Amino acid sequence: MKLTIAALPLLMFSIACSGPGARSHLDRGNALAKTGDRDGAIAEYREAVRLDPDLAEAHEGLGAALYAKRDQNGAIAEYRELVRLKPDSAPAHN
Repeated sequence: MKLTIAALPLLMFSIACSGPGARSHLDRGNALAKTGDRDGAIAEYREAVRLDPDLAEAHEGLGAALYAKRDQNGAIAEYRELVRLKPDSAPAHN
């Protein structure tokens, strides 16, 4: 599914209605990443990790966003954490 920028406000509103929490920040990070807003996505993923350090999907998204910004060291750190939390995760081994 390709997310258009026009659809982003509606998506963000529906995510906001789900309440504050790590999953909401993860969902916002995913939405922002799909629109190409890497900095926004990174901020949301970092907040998700801060709220729930064991949320593997947040580490995965953060690793991918950091890698896309050419921050290999940051990406490696997040993927290492992903491997620790979810050893069978394919993205962590690629």
